[in-house]
Amino acid sequence: MKTLVIRMDNDFIWFNPRLNLPLSSTNFPSDQFKFSTARQVYWRVAMTSYEKIQKILRLEVLDYLPHGFSEFETQFPKAEVRFVEFHDLDWEQLVKDLTYFKKQAFETLLKTSKPDMGPLEEQGQAIITVRIPIKKMVFHNGYVSFDYKFRFEQKEMEVRIKNNHILAEFEHVKSYFYKYLETRYCDVKMKIIREDGKTQSIIAKSEQVDKIREAAVETLKFIKTESIKRLIKKTWLTDKSLFSPADLFQLDDKSDFGLKLLSQNDIIRQVLAWDNVRNKAQLEYLSGFVHDNKEKIRFTLSPQFGFLFTCSGKKKIHFLWELLNSNATYIWSFDKNELSKIQSLEKIEEIVSFIRVNGREQYISATGWDENILFNRVFHKGARSNFVDHFPKWRARINELLI
Repeated sequence: MKTLVIRMDNDFIWFNPRLNLPLSSTNFPSDQFKFSTARQVYWRVAMTSYEKIQKILRLEVLDYLPHGFSEFETQFPKAEVRFVEFHDLDWEQLVKDLTYFKKQAFETLLKTSKPDMGPLEEQGQAIITVRIPIKKMVFHNGYVSFDYKFRFEQKEMEVRIKNNHILAEFEHVKSYFYKYLETRYCDVKMKIIREDGKTQSIIAKSEQVDKIREAAVETLKFIKTESIKRLIKKTWLTDKSLFSPADLFQLDDKSDFGLKLLSQNDIIRQVLAWDNVRNKAQLEYLSGFVHDNKEKIRFTLSPQFGFLFTCSGKKKIHFLWELLNSNATYIWSFDKNELSKIQSLEKIEEIVSFIRVNGREQYISATGWDENILFNRVFHKGARSNFVDHFPKWRARINELLI
């Protein structure tokens, strides 16, 4: 059975990088689905028949995630093709390449009589079921892989199991899946298709890997939350007091999978989702209504984790410092005509550095810090009260100061 590699997108079916056929010239149901655009979709297919008069090529997909497809660059059909008919599609594999679909539109194209994994005695095919430790699997964008030595091969071969919900970042939190899947192993069923004594494709499935689809969102949340908590718990040997998101990425020794997934607003959302954040209402208001969205939010790690917001009033530029569980919001205001924004930020860095070394009370009791800086504290009265809502008074006072 002759095989070739094709590439699918939402407009064409490609036989090589230059030759294509409109998707409308296939039996795929138009306007009833969309292919994923997160990555290119390659399939290894078998040419099951060719109708010379109408020039119709019939194809069966053998592998929805082929390992090697270098022949795609040079292959060329031996006869003209005007229409392509797909048959016996594997829905479980196909749906992993789609972002939108109506399954009923594919009913006539799906496998019906043949099982997903053909019988052992089927010529040119072999069926193998193995148990692979999760720690030996490698997580990639859209699939997991592992190396396996087949008895009919001299060297180990890479086996891939597709799951579009998987990210390469999951490689660093494999232990999280032990708990979620309640096992340290994945049962993998592989269908190996061979031709002329060579392995052409390996179709692998695993119930455990499929379950990661439901875990993906929670896994990302776990990665992001843990990366922030790891920063807060560490004592940094640095003189820096204010950090931009980019600064935090550099401090994080695992930034290749943690904080780089986060924007500054993501960081706030993750922190506000934690339990026991006393100043949650204040942080939500400052980040959502006061902070200038064009400005970076700065972060403090010491003496406590906190956020420095920026607000530009008509006369002054204001910096508002809010910690997770402090008793007050600190506000520093600078006259726009006297200091530039950069100069004002440098002053704030000096102040926060002083507080980091000497404490907030020492700063507050100090006199003559800088007559060009207007400093205010707005206290959080009754922050944990179940009877009186003091938040409106705090908000009104904040707005009075932002001139």
